[in-house]
Amino acid sequence: MSETFHAIDYYILGSFLLLTLIVGVVAGRKIDSFREYAVGDKKFSTAVLTATILATWMAGHRVFHDLPNLYSIGLLYFMAIMGISLNLLITGRVLAIRMQKFLHCLSLGEVMGNLYGPTVRTITAISGIMGRLGMIAIQFQVISKVLALTSGLEGPEVMILAATIVIVYSSFGGIKAVTLTDVMQIVTFSIFIPILSLHIWESLPHSGQKVMSVLASKPFDLQKMIANSSELVTYFSLLPYYIIPSLGPTIFQRILMARDARQARSAFTNAAGINTLMLASLAWLAILLMADNPKLEPAELVAYVIDNHAYIGLKGLMIV
Repeated sequence: MSETFHAIDYYILGSFLLLTLIVGVVAGRKIDSFREYAVGDKKFSTAVLTATILATWMAGHRVFHDLPNLYSIGLLYFMAIMGISLNLLITGRVLAIRMQKFLHCLSLGEVMGNLYGPTVRTITAISGIMGRLGMIAIQFQVISKVLALTSGLEGPEVMILAATIVIVYSSFGGIKAVTLTDVMQIVTFSIFIPILSLHIWESLPHSGQKVMSVLASKPFDLQKMIANSSELVTYFSLLPYYIIPSLGPTIFQRILMARDARQARSAFTNAAGINTLMLASLAWLAILLMADNPKLEPAELVAYVIDNHAYIGLKGLMIV
């Protein structure tokens, strides 16, 4: 698809990657201690903490995984993933508010070591590393898939280049660089989804009628959803998976970045509300795509958006 990828889109992508590297190098020059490298200087605003928490949840798989599922499954899937917002709310208002005595620590492993000894600390560290390695590998695959779909760039060299950029900026800049790029990613996501939704809405003939027709169809009609009790039970059984908090290394690190437990609670509470709006915006996008073309295979959805609705400049924003 490289022939549909304009020079402007390459400039947007290149500028974002270059800015990411600059952020990492500049942030790294201001780090004076390992504590500052790991959890910052406790001077992050609540808005910045909220953004980095959201970026931890709203990764690239939201477009590649949740959007196709919202398109094909509809309201049932939306109700299931709404558990993420409840997860964030519980994390903030029940767990983070009780973490004041641990905020001097640098990691989840250190907390577990202080409570249960060096053996548990080692187990926590090793298991955390193994889990994060798997997630990072998935994220690198998503990067490669995005590049292949939007620009035609593919192959191991592309993944290696993307991985190198991520490793360099995070290694040099530590948590400050990661946090700043998290803010950039959330801002980009917040701009991209509304612009794309507006473009699809304006391109639809009789858009209001088509959207109402989609809302009356099985995936999005509440009465029809309730009538299908087997599917209702299946997707409601996913709710506990999404709701139960999981204080893994990345989420726990966000708590340790707060200046006090109250700020951590506020950041997670804010993230819960904004996450709900973001999931709702993805659901609205899925409804618009259903109104535009109800016969798409879910796996083809992102490619269809790129080919039919991502104009010059928006493609660059989408890949970012």
